[in-house]
Amino acid sequence: MAILSAQEATEVLKASKNKEIARCVEHDNRVSFHAEPHDHNEDIAYLGTYKKWVRNMIDDNKYAVFEHLLQLPVETVDFVEGIYNEIGKIFTAKDRYIKHAFKTDETAQEFEEYLQELKDESFWREQGYEALKTSINSVLIVDLPAADEGAEAKPYYYFLDIDRVHDFKLKGSKFEYIAFSTDNVWYVFDELFYRTFTKDEHGNYLLASEVEHILGETPARMFWDKKYSKKSAIRRRSIISNALGKLDWLLTLQVFKKHESLYAGFPVDIMYEQRCDYMDSEGNACEDGRITKQVRDLTTDDYLTSVDMCPRCGGNVNKLGAGTVMIAPARIDQKDPDMINGLNRVSADVKSLEWIQDEIDKEKKIITWNIIGYQQEQNNEAMNEMQVAGNYESRMTVIIDIKTSFEKIHAWAVNSVGRLRYGDAYEGSTVFYGREFYLQDVGVMADQLGKSKTNGLPVFEVVSQHEQYLRAKYQHNPEMLERMRILSDLEPYQGYSVEELTKMGGAVNVDLLKMKINLSEHIGRFEREYQNIATFMQHVEYRKKIEFIKTKITDYERERETNEPQPDPSATGGNQVQTGTRTED
Repeated sequence: MAILSAQEATEVLKASKNKEIARCVEHDNRVSFHAEPHDHNEDIAYLGTYKKWVRNMIDDNKYAVFEHLLQLPVETVDFVEGIYNEIGKIFTAKDRYIKHAFKTDETAQEFEEYLQELKDESFWREQGYEALKTSINSVLIVDLPAADEGAEAKPYYYFLDIDRVHDFKLKGSKFEYIAFSTDNVWYVFDELFYRTFTKDEHGNYLLASEVEHILGETPARMFWDKKYSKKSAIRRRSIISNALGKLDWLLTLQVFKKHESLYAGFPVDIMYEQRCDYMDSEGNACEDGRITKQVRDLTTDDYLTSVDMCPRCGGNVNKLGAGTVMIAPARIDQKDPDMINGLNRVSADVKSLEWIQDEIDKEKKIITWNIIGYQQEQNNEAMNEMQVAGNYESRMTVIIDIKTSFEKIHAWAVNSVGRLRYGDAYEGSTVFYGREFYLQDVGVMADQLGKSKTNGLPVFEVVSQHEQYLRAKYQHNPEMLERMRILSDLEPYQGYSVEELTKMGGAVNVDLLKMKINLSEHIGRFEREYQNIATFMQHVEYRKKIEFIKTKITDYERERETNEPQPDPSATGGNQVQTGTRTED
């Protein structure tokens, strides 16, 4: 346990910056190079190191082209973004829940409202997700603002960039103390005190405030719980740390492909050079694309030799690309070998382009498989059921591992805030990100659903797959998801098509079949007369809501058959039904 005195805290600030912090910054800069878009060279700390690495592989002329073709943001950013989109699914589990325990229910409700004020939910989805992508070595700080005497504590938390840290002492995953700075203010937090320092004109650290806390531990944690290596005290391993070398090489291949495309994708025409007969106004003739003449030096009256490009042929510098024409030396006489037959065309080198693209695709597959356990196939038909299942299990393993780390730091933050704000009245929080994640693409799920029906899977299995498909498709649209759920419960013979039911003959209830066929029409009428089925009777038991709607669409179907309006059963003195906007008697 580390509890520093004010003097000891001052000595920590005076000491040299911890050397491992520089390694953390270097690592995060390299990750950011591939994971975060940048528009200016000066914003990319790792760019110089990367260029130096490439320069040692190729000659100066090729490197000049390479540097010109290396555009910002670099191409690996888009690829890595796709990987992190997969990881972002940790926030989508349908069985996710967060629960807080207090001695009184009223306090629990007040804490929920306070966390909403802190924007706890969006903090982890947005800032936590960004830290995972580009700042894995960030520190999470739980702080207390300067409050008036007697005011209720309002703790909050934020991410601190690792380059702001000056010194630290770790024991396991916990800080015994941490010293850092923000906006010319210095802080030293330990297991008992929040201390704030300012600096005078002589460079002396002056204690500005000292506040005790009741946590029993330093109110700071490393955001991520996975060390970079056994020897690393503080440095953490990003989910793409192991792939950084491959990402450098992938980017290099992508730029090489651009270079190759400058000439490999286009034919080259080769023809004999033609003699240029251009002569300027002073009688100076063109020689090999240049005009040489004598020019008087106005300061010395001496004549100097001046060489200019010929305005007719001097610009014919051969650069590879579309429409390239190469010039071969002309034959002096018939005895010279005829190297070309007037005009010769060298076809585009398509095989070279195909080879380098194959290498790029191979590298991408290896990287995605190693990071997220998922290998994207260009043709889903090429994957058999065992491969699909294997992909799903591998992806789930990765997702579970990452969401577990998020649960740990999220729970620690919430628990620290709860204890600082409520003391002994707070009993703890449970943070569970769930296990039922939407991992499959909705297009793939739709294909599998179609195959399940074609292969004759039991109807209950088809219905279950259909429910999963709807949850995945409308996971970000709760109202539409609720609408789909209601329509599924209203549709007769769910899991069967009208064509399938027609072939069953007498085994099918004709009235229900007609209702299935006309369901869309009846739902449209119901919503015109009442309201959207998703918001209709929101505060009534779901079973009663479905029964009411079914009764109405049954009446609609009867009307359709007889063309005679049916009496409203609720008008005969039936039970009152409370809807979202009106009461049906």
